[in-house]
Amino acid sequence: MNMEFSPPRWKIWEGVLAISGIVLSMLALGFLSDIITGIWKIDSICIVFGASAIQTLLMVGAPWYIAVIKYGHSYRDIGFVERGFFSALPRGMKWGIGLFLTVMILGTIQAIVYPYEAELQDFAKILLMVDSYGELFLAVIMGVVLAPLGEEIFFRGFFYPALRRRFGAAWGIVITALFFSALHFDLYRLLPIAVGGIGLTYLYEKTRNIWTSIIAHGVWNGIMIALIFYAYPI
Repeated sequence: MNMEFSPPRWKIWEGVLAISGIVLSMLALGFLSDIITGIWKIDSICIVFGASAIQTLLMVGAPWYIAVIKYGHSYRDIGFVERGFFSALPRGMKWGIGLFLTVMILGTIQAIVYPYEAELQDFAKILLMVDSYGELFLAVIMGVVLAPLGEEIFFRGFFYPALRRRFGAAWGIVITALFFSALHFDLYRLLPIAVGGIGLTYLYEKTRNIWTSIIAHGVWNGIMIALIFYAYPI
């Protein structure tokens, strides 16, 4: 059942400032991780998992602080519908499969029209580093749980409502998707990822339930992970 959005009191600039701070923090953490890995020879997958967990905490914590603590909104105003997870499962799973297929088809068309040997995405590179089932478990948690949780709460639950209030639903969906895609730092795949982002934001617009887009995002990533490991088994 759809619900009306509660008009957000937080501002667009607060979202931009928050994501800028998160990106800078993760760049600094990445530099520090390289030093730690080189000195103590810690397994790089463990380092990456720790960085992913920190990024998720930041992407969940920033909206929570700004929307709930600073402005006094309810957690429902960033999409957390009571008992919403199980009701979101069927629709989220169907949309996740559809989004994966859509992005894959767009990527294939793009490769035909504009052939270019692009580098693997950073997460795909991480997956190819996996050489045990324990590391595979960490990679799956990163891709299916942590990344969807943080990115959906930030972009769909927090950033989109502010854009929607300022520019309307249609432009809010497009701008949110462009920010979402740009933050993947992959120019060649900018358009396919943006289309996936449009689908996720549209899904949130229709359901007002953040769990639906989290599940769809997790299924999308999960299929990608499964295909990569099918092609490059441990």
